[in-house]
Amino acid sequence: MSTRTRAAVAAGAATLSLTGLTGCDFIAQHTPLPTLEPTTAGAPAETTQERTMRLDKEAAEKAYALVSKESNRLGMAGGASKPTKILTDNADGIYLEVQMNDLSFLKSNGYRADMGAKTIVTANGGWSAKKIGLTACEDASKLRLLNKSGKEVEKDRPKRFVQTLTATRVDGRWKITGVDSKIVKTFRTESGCSNL
Repeated sequence: MSTRTRAAVAAGAATLSLTGLTGCDFIAQHTPLPTLEPTTAGAPAETTQERTMRLDKEAAEKAYALVSKESNRLGMAGGASKPTKILTDNADGIYLEVQMNDLSFLKSNGYRADMGAKTIVTANGGWSAKKIGLTACEDASKLRLLNKSGKEVEKDRPKRFVQTLTATRVDGRWKITGVDSKIVKTFRTESGCSNL
């Protein structure tokens, strides 16, 4: 070892002893730490197909929710004889006909709902690029139909339904198009309806 190298090592050792740092401490303080990216250990990445299915199902559920909200609003306003843009944007076929039959019934009889029905929907049926199956639970047990005088009418009507729905891609957007409705007395034994 040359005299110059010995002097550099001695100076380095003296500097470390003066600062109270060991060689490892010195290196640790003067070496930048690598940045770590968050990981999702154990969670497999979503494939393109899974993402498409998830987004389609969410869009179909949203279409149902928009129709339900609009039908509730129109029902509380006394029904309707023509569908609104919200209804035609999110429903078609037999499902739109069913909604309009109910709303026309209210309008022609001078009835209105005092509140909206509670609903839950799940896209739990089959999926294809053109059709999705959904299940909706609708609870109108607390909803009262009132005539123009404010008197409750149609007290014995069915109030709880489980609906098997079909959403269809129409002109690039999902619309609820098909319905098979079942009247139930309670939701206790109906899959997906327990939160109502």
